Amino acid sequence: SWCNACKRGMSAIETLHKRYSGKRFQVLGVTGEENPKAAIAYLKGQGYSFPTVWDRGGKIGARFKVRSIPFTAFIGADGKVVGDMTGIVTESEGVERIEAMLQSKPAPSSVEEDDGAHKVRVE
Repeated sequence: SWCNACKRGMSAIETLHKRYSGKRFQVLGVTGEENPKAAIAYLKGQGYSFPTVWDRGGKIGARFKVRSIPFTAFIGADGKVVGDMTGIVTESEGVERIEAMLQSKPAPSSVEEDDGAHKVRVE
């Protein structure tokens, strides 16, 4: 990645992914790199295991009104954005946001959103 701030924040994202995996929470990385294979190779080379999708054409970024990166959206199980942050998310900030989300009322059994190019399913 050319984004140094993104690189600096990825270890916290990986930690959150491992800590909350299977607990009604999912980390999903999004790359806007022109060459998604290079981005995936970088992530694997650094030992990051969170799933990552390619934002071909910038549709995801436009949907979330991303103006600057790194950008993090916190999306509830109902598919609604409950918060977002521009800049590096620290582990403690991530934990605070995720714990607040997990303590909110239980999610429906599953929600699927489809913007025509990407599907996200939360169970």
